[in-house]
Amino acid sequence: MRTNQEIISSIELEYQNKRRRNEINLQKRKRKLYEQYPYLEKIDDEINMKYLSIVKDSIEEKNVNDKTYKDIDELKKQKKQYIMENNIDMSSIKMNYECNICKDTGILENNGKISRCQCYTNRYNSLVYENMNMSKLFEDCNFDKFDIEIFDDVKKIGKFTQREFMSKMRNKALSFIDNFDDKNEKSMLFYGQVGVGKSYLCLCIAEKLIKKRKNVVYESSSELFEKLARYVFSSDKTQNSDAAVFNSLVYNCDLLIIDDLGSEMTNDFVRNQIFNIVNIRTINGRKTIISSNLTQDELQERYEQRTFSRISSYYNTYKFIGRDLRMPKLKIKRL
Repeated sequence: MRTNQEIISSIELEYQNKRRRNEINLQKRKRKLYEQYPYLEKIDDEINMKYLSIVKDSIEEKNVNDKTYKDIDELKKQKKQYIMENNIDMSSIKMNYECNICKDTGILENNGKISRCQCYTNRYNSLVYENMNMSKLFEDCNFDKFDIEIFDDVKKIGKFTQREFMSKMRNKALSFIDNFDDKNEKSMLFYGQVGVGKSYLCLCIAEKLIKKRKNVVYESSSELFEKLARYVFSSDKTQNSDAAVFNSLVYNCDLLIIDDLGSEMTNDFVRNQIFNIVNIRTINGRKTIISSNLTQDELQERYEQRTFSRISSYYNTYKFIGRDLRMPKLKIKRL
């Protein structure tokens, strides 16, 4: 398990690498534009040289010649005219950032006060969460150790044997990961009897996306609603409290996985929470995976029509089939 300082150092390195990539990509785009329009590079070089002469004169405490400023203004006019005449798209050489608020620094400054950007806070919270809860789960539950041969390939249930079905689900899961940033990629509902691979596949997806630097929260439904209750019914609503951090992650993480929905003690609080989670995350375009041992009819009856209606509309639904393998007893081997 990493220390808090190791997590912070890791995030700082991430931000340094972001800025380095941004600068490298900008220079590549600028070089490509200059190759297409050499005169544009010539004007920019002349403007830069004029500015350098101003800096040099200032360092040497010399008076800057007014003509230098006039020359710069004239060069800028020439540049503007050249851009218009050749219909050059200058947006290609603007710096691109993952976070336009802090410009990939993770830091905000307001009236002399320094604070962390929300993107930094989200990343920190996510890494702390992963550090505490996820590492042991991924030791055996990942696609590298996903052994399709453990599933029955003799008895057909409907169109497929269990092995054929899980092979298809493995491919669908990998497609979900590859297309994760596509707004048209839907969330997913896995349902079916106990021990047929739902939770295992959820963990494989989580492990893969965390490696892609996505913020993933994985919780059993009973743990999820218990932790949310601590925040909802707590008198301490401060932003940095553990309960507040978790509540924020549930709604704002890239992927929320609710495992074994239906195993919790369902009441009005739980029904309202699951509706809010499904509804708000859907509105905000954030993806969710729900697994349950309940049937679709049981889910609809327990969590009300309004929740099930949103799941039906915005989730891809998969019914898992086959015999109960009791996933903790699986013989896992490397592919």
